[in-house]
Amino acid sequence: MDSDKLKVAFGKVLFNLRSEMGVSQQEVADHCDIESAYISRLERGLQLPSLIIVFKIASYFQLSPSELIERLVTQTRKTR
Repeated sequence: MDSDKLKVAFGKVLFNLRSEMGVSQQEVADHCDIESAYISRLERGLQLPSLIIVFKIASYFQLSPSELIERLVTQTRKTR
């Protein structure tokens, strides 16, 4: 898989989760102990998160890391 497509897909997943919960980038960032600008870069498809950040983001949205990854896989299938 192309890393640029993966970045964009992860960004869409993160944005959709955040929108569904009605929370700000800052709220997610505070929980994950990262900068809100980093959440913005993730959502815009400019970066991929580290494994630790995947775990933190999944925890915030009350998902297991594997559930978050499954959403990513589903999203990548939609963008083909």
